[in-house]
Amino acid sequence: MPQIGTTLHLTVGNTAAPLRALGVGVSATVWGSFALPLELTSLGASGCFVHSSWDVALDAPGGTVAIPVPLEPALGGTVAYAQWGLFGDPNGPPVVTTASTRLLLIGR
Repeated sequence: MPQIGTTLHLTVGNTAAPLRALGVGVSATVWGSFALPLELTSLGASGCFVHSSWDVALDAPGGTVAIPVPLEPALGGTVAYAQWGLFGDPNGPPVVTTASTRLLLIGR
């Protein structure tokens, strides 16, 4: 579990997708006006879903994102969600999403 005052490293592997992004958000039930999970077949991503809000999208060309977590005691107990989006894999569908991961920030 991520701790306040540390850096959280999230990595995705086993993909040839040249474009990789990590969506981080605070909800697993709604994203703007959309109910979650949001099915992406209409965008050419059959079987893929947005499982959590993408309040922030982080570019990850190397497949790893480092997120500094401020040393702020008020953040202890905060829940966030992270989900990878993989785009343009020459060996697979044009868009792939991973399952969402629930992150609980713990205090020191």
